[in-house]
Amino acid sequence: MRITITERHCTIPSRVTTRTETVVGGLTKYEDRATAAEVVFSDEKHTKKAEIIVHIDG
Repeated sequence: MRITITERHCTIPSRVTTRTETVVGGLTKYEDRATAAEVVFSDEKHTKKAEIIVHIDG
């Protein structure tokens, strides 16, 4: 699965990036048709968010 990680208005440590790739890559255990995932980390005023979009073939 192709995993794209984006940082918006923040900087993510490499250990978080590595862990994200491991966890998101493990989603294929539950859905084998998953072809790609987009992970967006953002920091807006007082809100920190992580958004994951998984693309499934079919």
